[in-house]
Amino acid sequence: YAIRSCRKLVKNSPSFRNDIFPIAFLSCWILTKRRSQKEFSGILHDIFETDKQLDPIFLRLAELLLRCGHPLDISCLIIAQACNSPSLALRFLFRHVEENPTDYAALELMLTLNMRMGRIGNSRGILKRINVTMQLQTAGSWYEKLGQWEEALKIYQKMNDNKSLVRCLAKLERWEEVRSMSRLFNEEMTPEEQKENALWFA
Repeated sequence: YAIRSCRKLVKNSPSFRNDIFPIAFLSCWILTKRRSQKEFSGILHDIFETDKQLDPIFLRLAELLLRCGHPLDISCLIIAQACNSPSLALRFLFRHVEENPTDYAALELMLTLNMRMGRIGNSRGILKRINVTMQLQTAGSWYEKLGQWEEALKIYQKMNDNKSLVRCLAKLERWEEVRSMSRLFNEEMTPEEQKENALWFA
């Protein structure tokens, strides 16, 4: 009855509608049967995946339901990918990674968003956590982006990636080791790679 009594005000005030809708929806959602919740979630799933101009109210709704412990039956990764706000996307990604700790795509997206927001410390923490439990194939390049050349070097040594080793050694100014790899420069690098690395061997 309380929700219905707001009907006229909602029609005349879009801002009020946007404020009250998620809360009103939650009060109904809690009482809805599981089957109906799944059916409605399926509709929203398609909206999140296909709508390029998603109404923010759907994201606010998804966030409220998640926060209150009654989430939509939709992967948090799908919702995160639909977010325009990096900080909001990270909230959904964090929940997704908690439930799927080996999802490389989600972890890469978390690193990308943290870097975009300038959260270098967070990115380092995520990368350290990943490498404790598994090996991320792109870990070396992430360490480079974070300026952690020693860590990148260790990764490339394990991978036997000599071309990336040269770049890390140069950044660390370990010139004797760089020069010891001159055979790699002369015999294994393409002309384009030689052009990129010529400075290190000068």
